[in-house]
Amino acid sequence: MADIEEAVELSRDDKPVALIAKFKTEHVAVCTQIDKEKKCYVTSRPQPAIYYHAQAFYTGIDPKLRVRKIHGEKSTVEEDAKIESGSEEPRPDIAIIVGDMCPPCHKLKNMLEKEIEEGKVRLVDEESEEAARLMKDVKTVPLAYVDGVRHELFFDNDFVLLQHPDGEKIVPLKELED
Repeated sequence: MADIEEAVELSRDDKPVALIAKFKTEHVAVCTQIDKEKKCYVTSRPQPAIYYHAQAFYTGIDPKLRVRKIHGEKSTVEEDAKIESGSEEPRPDIAIIVGDMCPPCHKLKNMLEKEIEEGKVRLVDEESEEAARLMKDVKTVPLAYVDGVRHELFFDNDFVLLQHPDGEKIVPLKELED
């Protein structure tokens, strides 16, 4: 599995609108959420320059976008968490709410088959009581929750990323294969 080398969040008025990640394999993922429509793209071959070009492109279109590093050498979010806890954190409860009539949900199920078998991720049917409690007013699936907190869910054919609502942490569930 490839690891994320660097990642930035682009936000407007403190609301995330894009996530750009560069993997150690030098592939780049660009995930956007504009007008409630989520789209993710990943380079088909190593193209590390795209990581910087995408940041320049989006900030050129919208000068009000704020770029904030959330993972990588200059980001201390993960290191601070390890120092504060003194050890590794217990495995989080990652629940993905899915529906039978949802093609993206079926795609996620197939992509996360190994992680589900290993107990890293669990699927929750959208019709269940647990889903009703977690989803509240949200009616679209798939949705991701980590320890009961809703996370942004970004996925493409090669990766699945979860982003904490405060934008501070990225949880890669499935990454590009080496």
